Amino acid sequence: MVEKGKSNLFYCNGNVPIIMACSIMRQLYMNDNNILILERNNKTDDKKLIEDCLVKNAGWSHIQVIDVNLKFVMFSDLAWPFSLIKYFYHSFFILKDRKKTVKILNNIIKKYPHINNYFFSDNSNMLKYVYGKTIKSFSYIEHGASSYFLDKFLKKRSKKVYLKKILNTLQGASNCVIPEKIYLSDHGGSSSIKRFVKNEFNIMPVSLDAS
Repeated sequence: MVEKGKSNLFYCNGNVPIIMACSIMRQLYMNDNNILILERNNKTDDKKLIEDCLVKNAGWSHIQVIDVNLKFVMFSDLAWPFSLIKYFYHSFFILKDRKKTVKILNNIIKKYPHINNYFFSDNSNMLKYVYGKTIKSFSYIEHGASSYFLDKFLKKRSKKVYLKKILNTLQGASNCVIPEKIYLSDHGGSSSIKRFVKNEFNIMPVSLDAS
């Protein structure tokens, strides 16, 4: 049974996003119903154990786990003429059992119909499959150093970008995933904050002290 009241849903892939999610939840939403979804993609038992330790007794109302099976494909390994793409694009991931996995995630999200805020780690492998459909707006959670580069949001016109859009379209994924906010663990000390404030997408940076 889902509790009544304000609810927030966090989707994490990796240790840093889990630590950040716990920090966001405890500092900003401690009195709400907070749901955590853990993305597990071929992780070892040791990594699963670390994740379980990080979320244990953290105060989550509900914890869900989704297994995301990814296959790494290098264009250089493909037969000609597809191997020629390696000169423009190195590799990509294919989500195995895509329809089944997306359906499982949608079913989990639909279990909690009255979500006030959605948070996804910015290395999530699943967000692009539900954004614009099940999820209309969300905030990113830092997953590492690359989270501080605003360039990841820029719409550069390159052959690589066009190819990525084609691959996303073929896999039924969104080509436009832009957050409202991005949560960083820099405690206001990174140079990226000023860049984010002036960005063309109006993405609001939120600095937290994750210590």
